[in-house]
Amino acid sequence: MESMKLALMKRIKEQMIELVTVDEDYGQLETEEDQYPVVFPCALISSPKIDWATQSAVRPVVQRGTATLMIKLAVDCYDDTHIGSTTEDKVLEREQMNDRLFRLVQGFRLRKETSALSRIESTEYPLAGGVKVYMTTFQYTEMALDE
Repeated sequence: MESMKLALMKRIKEQMIELVTVDEDYGQLETEEDQYPVVFPCALISSPKIDWATQSAVRPVVQRGTATLMIKLAVDCYDDTHIGSTTEDKVLEREQMNDRLFRLVQGFRLRKETSALSRIESTEYPLAGGVKVYMTTFQYTEMALDE
């Protein structure tokens, strides 16, 4: 079975060349160390949950999965962006980068057995060290056969 995460990682890296790191999210941003084990800006992808429901228990068993997929765009906010700093536009640049990432993922469909990805939640939050994270959660369904 083809990996949704890997397909999206390749798609994002090909179309957003300004992202230095595109990787699976395995906790790189949740470190206690002074340095994050990624280079910014980065996109990290995880698939934390798939809820499965059996559609047919007769062989072949057919299951339908509703999956969530999270993408974190993390940006080092080195520039001071307070009004009057002359670098206020960096706020807009980060938001535009997040919007481009969203548009690359929204509606993406891996194969005919999966539905298109659809955004269900978005949030943003700061990390220590001047890092801003834009997190978007998507949902999709897929059918699986156990022959």
